Amino acid sequence: GSYPGPRRNGSLVRRLRKTVHVYNKKLRIYIINHLDVSMSKPQVNKHCDIFTRARTNTPKTTSNILSASKEAKVSEDRMAQGAEVLSELKSLRADFGVKLDNMTSRLTDMANSMAALESKMAEVKGDVAANTARIDEAERRVGDAEDALEAVNSILNSAIKRIAFLVSKTEDLEKRGRRKNLRVLGVREGAEGKESLLDLINNMLPRWLELSPGKTFTLERVHRTFPPARPNQSRAILIRFLKFQEKEYVYREARRQGITHEGAKLMFVQDL
Repeated sequence: GSYPGPRRNGSLVRRLRKTVHVYNKKLRIYIINHLDVSMSKPQVNKHCDIFTRARTNTPKTTSNILSASKEAKVSEDRMAQGAEVLSELKSLRADFGVKLDNMTSRLTDMANSMAALESKMAEVKGDVAANTARIDEAERRVGDAEDALEAVNSILNSAIKRIAFLVSKTEDLEKRGRRKNLRVLGVREGAEGKESLLDLINNMLPRWLELSPGKTFTLERVHRTFPPARPNQSRAILIRFLKFQEKEYVYREARRQGITHEGAKLMFVQDL
């Protein structure tokens, strides 16, 4: 069966001791009740008629003979009772021996169960110790990974801040680079003819703004915007001025005057 545990073992041993104690007590009471005076050695009355007759050589009488016969019968009865009590004691002893053998067998089985349980407990302790070592190793590795992750997070945060700073600087540079650009919308594709688009815009700006023929603007480059041209669709012209002041002047005057070219209204917008 299953191991009853240390507490049940102690309780069983205490009950066993109590049972043996009660059994011994009952056995003593039984012996006392059945043997009391009968088991004691009969005392010979040294002053009886037998000894008197032996000493004085008194002749036997009928009363003396009856008394001796009665005493012999009483002695035989007592001996029979003693034999009966001894027989019962032997029987009780045999029963008690059988019970002790059963108890010994049960205690032996319990001891074997305890030994098996102790062996299992030792195996469990070994497994627990191995698992504890594995858990400690896992915790150590997790701690190292957390430390490394914290360092990576610190580096990543620094890189994110640096990238944000660079993006803002790039946007600022791009905006600064576009400050001198203007987009012209409404000039049809191929309006420049055989001349370059730069020459067309350089020649037409003074006319569009109604300036003197000798007025010129310093342009870095002029080109159409991407993507490639589509049928019946004019791409915007991107003009980059060398000087920001000239670009601002053209932008203000073009919005104020409302310029047209070949019957089409032109729009000058910021390159944002």
